[in-house]
Amino acid sequence: MTVILGERQKRILKEAGLSQDYESLSLTQKSAIESIEQMLTYLETTYNEPFSYRGYIARGILDKEQLFAYPEKGNENDVVTVTRSYQNDVFIYTDNYTDFLALPTYHDALTVYFDNVVGKENYKLFLKIRATDRTFTPENVLRQANSSGCVVLRNIIDEKRLHEISAAYGNWILDQSNGSRASVMTVFLVPDALFYDINESNYEEQLRNGYIERTVCSVSADGTLYFH
Repeated sequence: MTVILGERQKRILKEAGLSQDYESLSLTQKSAIESIEQMLTYLETTYNEPFSYRGYIARGILDKEQLFAYPEKGNENDVVTVTRSYQNDVFIYTDNYTDFLALPTYHDALTVYFDNVVGKENYKLFLKIRATDRTFTPENVLRQANSSGCVVLRNIIDEKRLHEISAAYGNWILDQSNGSRASVMTVFLVPDALFYDINESNYEEQLRNGYIERTVCSVSADGTLYFH
């Protein structure tokens, strides 16, 4: 059977320095370019929007089959991972794109909370979410995703107040999530010079050694609250 490659497949092969003639490809290359198209099609069918290819890992002894792509109308840094397995003669697909879709809504909910607690000019919030349910809405998003992140506070409070803020947040997120979602939040107190320099691209490196004090609150998926 003659296989005719689509324009997207040809473009991917060209960028990889491979032949755009299907019959000239090795069996491994043929399998990969077919799988890439299938997995991109899954994403586009599921979310009804176009995606661009970023990378691919074939299934191996130690590796899961995975595709990496990003939404054409979004940020190239929002790399979506699609994982595919073969079960009972059927391909099973999973992906994390809903995490990217839900993040702004989740972030907004936490911003409202911390604006009220410490004032919007006194903190910076850096957040990641995962395992988001596709049924999330602005009203239920805190119950539909796991989260991890950090809040960076200006050096205008003492350590006692830092721990009070962390404890209050832990109890608030536990209540908002109905104790059904895992959450980890590290609250940092930093010098003002660091506070103004820190941003989304450098916060992990900057916070390794530059903070005055920190505290961590975490909520497990069974609703248990921890502070350390």
